[in-house]
Amino acid sequence: MLVAAQAGAQVHVDVGAEVGAMKRFSSDRPPGGPDAGFGPVLEVHGHVAILPFVRAGVYFTHDIAPVPGITAREITTGGFRLKVAPPLRSGRFRTWAFAGFGYAGVYAPAYQATLPFGAAGAPAATTVSASGGSYFEVPLGIGVGYKLRRREYFGGRSPGGGELTCELGSRFGFGFQGSLYGEDGGRAAFVSGSPQEQRVPKQGNDVFALALSLGYSFDL
Repeated sequence: MLVAAQAGAQVHVDVGAEVGAMKRFSSDRPPGGPDAGFGPVLEVHGHVAILPFVRAGVYFTHDIAPVPGITAREITTGGFRLKVAPPLRSGRFRTWAFAGFGYAGVYAPAYQATLPFGAAGAPAATTVSASGGSYFEVPLGIGVGYKLRRREYFGGRSPGGGELTCELGSRFGFGFQGSLYGEDGGRAAFVSGSPQEQRVPKQGNDVFALALSLGYSFDL
């Protein structure tokens, strides 16, 4: 009984959620094509201790990457994450580094634009169809946490402790697929009043991103 209790006490699990802002940077954009601006990002993650100061787990994120002149890209990612927290504490503060590997699914809604798809390349009202894509990503970053005091409730103490968190993270994308990223000639488009299909070239690949987020984590 005592051995089981001690083994259970050695299992450390944390879950957390963060919100923040992300800036994506695109490669292979058309000449003069706009880059993505700052957009919101939400992340939830959880880890379990596998070695002293090392935790492994999973993460899920969703962010919106606005691009001037077209609809924003909506990107949802899931994958594995490794978190290393060396014993470098200063009071209630602690720091860590993280890395991982994930897979992203991207959706871009349809939009209206004036594009050179009319007779002899004249500008014409065009509907650009909704499009999607996917790619792999490698997240890397650092974080800092501030441990909160445990609260007493129902005559006892909480089983774990809460922590305010702040993370600065980067993401590296590769292996782009889908019409959003140029497959099949790009996104389908139709000139008003014409059944003929046109193709809009990709607006770039999401090869790099930076994000700053704040959140809350809870140890179980």
